[in-house]
Amino acid sequence: MGDEAAPPIIIPTNYGRIAEFDDISEDWIQYTERLNHYFIANNIEISHGSLKNPKPSSIVQRCKFNSRSRQPNESVSQFVAELRQIYEHCDCKATLDDMLRDRLVCGIKEDRIQRRLLAEPGLTFKKAMEVATAMEMAAKNAHDLQVQEPKQVHKVTIRNEECYRCEGSHNATDCKWKDAKCCAKG
Repeated sequence: MGDEAAPPIIIPTNYGRIAEFDDISEDWIQYTERLNHYFIANNIEISHGSLKNPKPSSIVQRCKFNSRSRQPNESVSQFVAELRQIYEHCDCKATLDDMLRDRLVCGIKEDRIQRRLLAEPGLTFKKAMEVATAMEMAAKNAHDLQVQEPKQVHKVTIRNEECYRCEGSHNATDCKWKDAKCCAKG
């Protein structure tokens, strides 16, 4: 312990100080000029793009990727496009096609499509896309066929009243006994 040399202490040299931008009291253009001068004076080499658009955390992106499910009104193609965008910053060792296939199968909420995908041996992303898209279109087409408006049928029935003269099923004005004299009543 006694002979070990302590590592040299490096003290960074900083010229000036930059405070956080205050949009109430400062002008943005002046602030960015001051920030650029600060970078030059302190030999900081950082691109403006990386300051404005920092790289997202790969862990956060993987969580988003693995928890992303297809939304109710989202097509299979829209779902996959969103997954591709999230995957850009995942830093995964697995191939994009393998990850997309897994997420597509897990993210499909329609039970019949998911079962069909799970039953497919040696499923690739391309095959999963074909099957899911075909089943989605078939369901949409079947729904469109079933939604057609039923034709209205108007049925007219003629109800005959009971004749008070003879108790037959016709109007009293049509009764054959309308002009007859009743023997009992005179």
